[in-house]
Amino acid sequence: MAVGNNDDGSPLPESPDTTKMKMKEKRMNDKAEKAAELLAWIQTLREKDIALSNDSLSIDSLSGLKWDTIPLTCRIRFARAIKITVRIRDRTMKGISNVILAKIQGEKYRELVKAVPSKKRNALTRPPVLTGDASLYRIINTLVCDSGKPMFIGTRTKYSAYDLDTRKAHHSYWEGMCTLYNDSANDEHIGKISDPAGALIGFGVN
Repeated sequence: MAVGNNDDGSPLPESPDTTKMKMKEKRMNDKAEKAAELLAWIQTLREKDIALSNDSLSIDSLSGLKWDTIPLTCRIRFARAIKITVRIRDRTMKGISNVILAKIQGEKYRELVKAVPSKKRNALTRPPVLTGDASLYRIINTLVCDSGKPMFIGTRTKYSAYDLDTRKAHHSYWEGMCTLYNDSANDEHIGKISDPAGALIGFGVN
């Protein structure tokens, strides 16, 4: 928009701010137009246009368009286009994918999901990266096991008058964890000491 006229009556050039606003408005309109076109196109697709991943546990693409690039609004519209009722709790990127997979694969999908190994494991299960027992592994388990955890939490409490007078902050807790670490009777629960001579002579945090 011109902000005035020259002496000869011709319009003055637009200010830089006005030009930027027009460019921003054009980008927003272009983006909205593309979104509307994508939404309209999505509604014309059907189950046959779905391409699954190699393990059949996820959707790879929809009529050649990568599924990961399709926004949630379009996913919901596609689900409705193939006669899927989308519950509120399923209106998420992953939720929509799951209900579509369940619809097109039925019992097969449920069996595939059941067959996927669970990633959950006991807190004291040695991680795959550790090939054997070692001191650090045993220390960590000492701090998180049922017997050691309350003592470790106790070290985070306020110091008592005795702690301050003796300068042995939470000594009983640290002594208890040290005993727990050194006792071979706990090997089954917190891992073995890699070196039998590697008993702790003290246990504390500065």
